[in-house]
Order: sequence, then structure tokens, then C-alpha cells
Amino acid sequence: MNSKPIRVLVVDDSAFMRASLARALQADGDIVVVETAPDPLAAREAIKVHQPDVLTLDVEMPKMDGLEFLERLMRLRPMPVVMVSTLTAQGADVSLAALELVTLPSRLVESVIAASVVLAALNNLFPVIDQRRWAMAFAFGLIHGFGFASVLTDLGLPRDALVSSLFGFNLGVELGQLAIVAVFLPLAFALRASRFYRRIVFTGGSVVVVILAAVWLLERALNLKLL
Repeated sequence: MNSKPIRVLVVDDSAFMRASLARALQADGDIVVVETAPDPLAAREAIKVHQPDVLTLDVEMPKMDGLEFLERLMRLRPMPVVMVSTLTAQGADVSLAALELVTLPSRLVESVIAASVVLAALNNLFPVIDQRRWAMAFAFGLIHGFGFASVLTDLGLPRDALVSSLFGFNLGVELGQLAIVAVFLPLAFALRASRFYRRIVFTGGSVVVVILAAVWLLERALNLKLL
């Protein structure tokens, strides 16, 4: 056991989550939860009083959302923060990148995105990952989020408008994805047993995606102009 335990402040608007996190953390003898706070304003006062080593932070909270509080905290009093949220992987890394807490070269991000598209399409043609596709979707969503984040950062939005823009962007992306799924999924389900769907839409579409994504990968990875 360490001679000096890690002091943690838990910030979450749910009393159940605060209690659950505190109980789970304190099960480790090297961790002590110095305080819990229901919102960022209470957390600000608790930080002044308890000087925690680490903060666990929810995203959606009253009075001030967690992302705005995180941006202010990193500017005024940098400290380790563990984000605890129900956001998707894509939404989480869009947030981190847009707030400039994580930055990656755009060429690297686009190359990895293209590679992930190639792998996903190849998996349709030659299934390797079958039982754990959700894990693949999670990982690829995490990668693609950094690509979406570059759109926000390139707009040069003022810092005071970034959090609201980030919220609107994430909401728009999620609603757009749901709209596409709502239109395509019933059609795909209805046609799933037909030869047209299996040969043309599924197999043919996957081949086309592999070719286009491979060209994109070569262009970005090798800095070429093929199309």
C-alpha cells in the first residue's frame, strides 16, 4: 500500500452514481474519496477545500456541463480527470479533440479512418470478427470521432462558443446517424434474404467500399493524388 493514498473528488449529478463510484473507489486501499459533488459549482468549492489528486467528472450536469467545467479546470488548475459518461466513443473523442485536450495530426487520423473502413468492409466479405462486432464498432467510432473533431477546430470558433457548438455538433451527428439507420435498416431487413441484396447491395457494396477506402488510405498515408 502506498504511504500516501490518492485523493479523489467524485462529481456527478446523480446521487446513486456518486455513492456507487465512491464505494467502488474506496474498495481500493490506495484511494480515498475526499468529497462528492452534485455539480461543477459545488466541485469548484470542494477542490479549493480538499485539493484532490484526481477528479471523476460526469458530462451532463445542471448549472454547468462537465465539458465546459473541464475546459476551465484545465486552464486554471490542471489536474488528472477521469470522464464518466454515457456518451458514445465518437462523441467523447470529438469532445476531447475539439477542446484541444487531445490533438492528433489530421493526416494520421484520416489514414487510420480509411484503414478502419477497409477493415470493416473486408470483414463483411471475409468474416473474421463476428461475435464481437460491437467492440469493433466502438473502436472505429473512437477513431472516426477525431476526424469529425477537425471540422470544429478548423472553423476557428471562439472558446466561449466551443462547448455549445460541440453539443450541437454531437447532437446533429447522432440524429443524422439515427435517421440513416431508420431509413436503411427496414429496407435491408426486408431484402436480407433476396439475391439482389446479398449479391449486389451487400457483397458489391462492400467491394466498392474497400476499393474507395483503399485509394483514400494510399492518398493520405503516402501523400499521393490518385483520384
